[in-house]
Amino acid sequence: MRTTFKVVGTSEIKSRRLFVVYGHIVEGMLHPGMRVALAKSDAPIATIGSIDFIDFRMSKQSYVAIAFDSGEPAALESWRSSIQEDVLLECFEPAA
Repeated sequence: MRTTFKVVGTSEIKSRRLFVVYGHIVEGMLHPGMRVALAKSDAPIATIGSIDFIDFRMSKQSYVAIAFDSGEPAALESWRSSIQEDVLLECFEPAA
């Protein structure tokens, strides 16, 4: 099963080497361990480490947040350059 996720924004928690993408689930469901790729590409760029619900009270918006563990500095830089606002991500189960 594939899930489509629309990115609203990104953030980093550098002390924990996490790259966080927040936005809306367009279709499907998410869970930790799913692989993530840019829409229309089957080349995975990350694995979901955790999923959280975040509430931006100032803007009265609620989003789903996906955290990627960036064990490698190059991975963090790759995510930073390829995942931008309004990008669609495809999330899917890893191949068995």
